[in-house]
Amino acid sequence: MNEAYAAFPLAGLVVCLSLAGCLAPRPPGAALLFDAAGGTTWTNHVKLVPDPAGGEQKVLLGERVAKDSCQMTFINDKGFFAVPDGLRGAVIMRLLVRGEGQVRVALVSGQKMKSYYRRPLATNQWCEITLPLAELKGKVDAGDRINDITVWLQALQKGAPLAADARIYLDRVVFDPAATAGPAAPEAAGSSPKR
Repeated sequence: MNEAYAAFPLAGLVVCLSLAGCLAPRPPGAALLFDAAGGTTWTNHVKLVPDPAGGEQKVLLGERVAKDSCQMTFINDKGFFAVPDGLRGAVIMRLLVRGEGQVRVALVSGQKMKSYYRRPLATNQWCEITLPLAELKGKVDAGDRINDITVWLQALQKGAPLAADARIYLDRVVFDPAATAGPAAPEAAGSSPKR
């Protein structure tokens, strides 16, 4: 447990974590798609770096590809997962954003693609964003295999530059067949990735 929580009574801790949207290390039943240790067959614009929040493990850093964006591309030739019937579940990404910006994520199956746009609820701390598969409707079909997940940090205004120190870090991506829509959830200040 993070030492910052040691001073709270257990009941206060539960309420605090619930109100803050802090999430468990990995939802029960969720399948790890990839992280810094592997799960991809190819990556582009990705560097392995120390955890910016001071954790012991390595995380993934997106590369600046233009004045207004940083990007990370992850490929799995066999597919990260097959989209289930009824477009059930969600992809959950654990990331940390430095600076202002919106996160764009593309889930790609061959020539089919769905982009999600999210603003993290907090910067400079690990957050989870939820990408419900229900939003794939009309873009990607049940049974299609998601083989490309590309992540961008983009300027809030189209064409505006990102701050020079803007960064996007990724700890892990999971598929949770039981997840539904949810906001970006910040974790406690000073917490580092948990797998």
